Amino acid sequence: LGVSDDPNHTIMTDEGSAFMSYFGERQRKHLLCSHHFKQKAIEVAGITPHELKTEFLQDVSFWLFHSWKSIHSELHFQQRFSEFQEKYAIFPSAVKYINKLEENKNSVIAFYTQNVFTAGAYTSQRAKALNAMIKVWGHLKKEIRNYNLVELMQWVDCVTRSIMEKTLSELSSIINRKQGWGEFVKHKW
Repeated sequence: LGVSDDPNHTIMTDEGSAFMSYFGERQRKHLLCSHHFKQKAIEVAGITPHELKTEFLQDVSFWLFHSWKSIHSELHFQQRFSEFQEKYAIFPSAVKYINKLEENKNSVIAFYTQNVFTAGAYTSQRAKALNAMIKVWGHLKKEIRNYNLVELMQWVDCVTRSIMEKTLSELSSIINRKQGWGEFVKHKW
């Protein structure tokens, strides 16, 4: 859990994370949770006309996860993204969402994050799993604040071992299955 300023390291957080203010000032790459952007898109889609709901979600999914496959330059990105903006320009909630997506494009849109090494994980997966492990899936969350120093250190030691075991197991699984990393990160392995 150490903090370093190594620009080769990547931090993944929720948009409103306390880490954001610290890591935002550092040189490393900072990715935002794509899951939250997807969830917000579902909310926005709920107030657009029914016939556009599925299309809006497909468009958002393209930008978040697949845009690196078919967009090859900054100019091409701008052209395609402008078309996306124009398509939903009459829906205020969609406009607000799309503007937020554009504002955070370097941290969440696949075209911009394609060269960032994440061991095959999207920004929601690994961070959420570790967060849940640290809190022992919620049932100790409220109890931890009442621990004395010895109890706290024993708990940290136990959870740290659990995190390392699960993380190594997941990483081993990713490597063995050659899961989902592209040519652009092969050299990292």
